[in-house]
Amino acid sequence: EPDYYGVYVNIGFQYIVLYEKHKKTNYLFFAKENLEKAIKLNDKAYDAYGYLGKVFLDSYDYDNAIINLKKSINLLPDPNRYYGDFSDTYFDLASAYYNKDMYQEAIDAIQKSLKVKPDAPDAILLLGACYAYTGNKEKSAEQYEKLKELDSEEALKLKDAIDKEFKSRIKERLE
Repeated sequence: EPDYYGVYVNIGFQYIVLYEKHKKTNYLFFAKENLEKAIKLNDKAYDAYGYLGKVFLDSYDYDNAIINLKKSINLLPDPNRYYGDFSDTYFDLASAYYNKDMYQEAIDAIQKSLKVKPDAPDAILLLGACYAYTGNKEKSAEQYEKLKELDSEEALKLKDAIDKEFKSRIKERLE
């Protein structure tokens, strides 16, 4: 058994990578196990909490994802700085909020993510969808225009989400 938390963080991260490649949920179990060992050795390990949040997000356990991602953010030395692969913490937090229909919280988190990576198509897509679901057609359309310049495929996904949401709202009003 290693006595340095970083070993467990690295092993946990490698299991996350394997999960993303092969989509086998047992990799999430092993990732969680190693990340929890890392936290046991160092309860200030922001990277371990962030990756653990990602594991919960991928496991559809949004409550625990939010708890761990927020712990990670609170422990970051500088929340506005880019931390390589770890920079997606705010995006993951926004995704967890989005999946719980907590759109305003998702918007707040995704805006912080975009401060770090302003041209991230997946973040712009999520922000546009959140605006659509909160009824802000103007802001969702702005995100669509930004996305169109960066990634036309992602822009089409956002356009579909916007159209679906606003057609649904019109239908509700007519009934």
